[in-house]
Amino acid sequence: MGTLDSGPRTIKSVQTTFALVDELLERDGAGVTELSTALGCSKTTVHTHLSTLSRLGYVTQDGDEYRASLGFLTTGNRVRENFDLYRYGYSVANSLAESTGEVVHLAVEEDQVVHFVHASRGGPDAIESVTPIGRTALLHATAVGKAMVAHMPEERREAILSEELAPMTSRTITDPDVLREELDQIREQGYAVNDQEQVLGARSVACAVKYTTGELMGAIVVSGHASRLNDASIEELAVSVRGAANQIEIEQG
Repeated sequence: MGTLDSGPRTIKSVQTTFALVDELLERDGAGVTELSTALGCSKTTVHTHLSTLSRLGYVTQDGDEYRASLGFLTTGNRVRENFDLYRYGYSVANSLAESTGEVVHLAVEEDQVVHFVHASRGGPDAIESVTPIGRTALLHATAVGKAMVAHMPEERREAILSEELAPMTSRTITDPDVLREELDQIREQGYAVNDQEQVLGARSVACAVKYTTGELMGAIVVSGHASRLNDASIEELAVSVRGAANQIEIEQG
């Protein structure tokens, strides 16, 4: 991660703590000297932070090596359970995965990024998940992202389109005008398609999930091998995904 960058209006000790945690996760464990070098902090500072995290249950020690503990898993689950999409949608997603034999994700948007909060693999032939739980993805390069952006207020939608649309593959839409047209189509047809725009060889179909007020709750998506998810099967899946999205909305309502 390198030396810490002290920006304005930040608490350096908190910044150090989270940078230390990132290093522990990236290295799958490390010693005080290694962490001190990576963060540009003294060994005393690193040791103090590690001792504090250990006392709070977020770091474990094995000899001279420290690792992030399962305390983060407990915290992560508590955060995830605060999202209505997960609370009302995980069983629906599991049923959809079982009926389709494919991978199903639930995703929410936060800070203009897709966050995946649940995944279910429906069968042995289902594609390996390219976005494990906790990982993030770009809004414009995913079916869930496009499904959510299409149903955002126009001001938010245009703000996202004004940002750089970085390519993930040769098929990613990077032209805002082209993406704007696709978002209009998504609103009209009720679902979004990712045609190998995030990962070559993978396609997916997603639907937005909304509250009764019309506000976004998130999105649900089915993903599979591009060879299996041809245009005809995409249309069939779209019906199932729309049904699942409606079921979540009913459960929440």
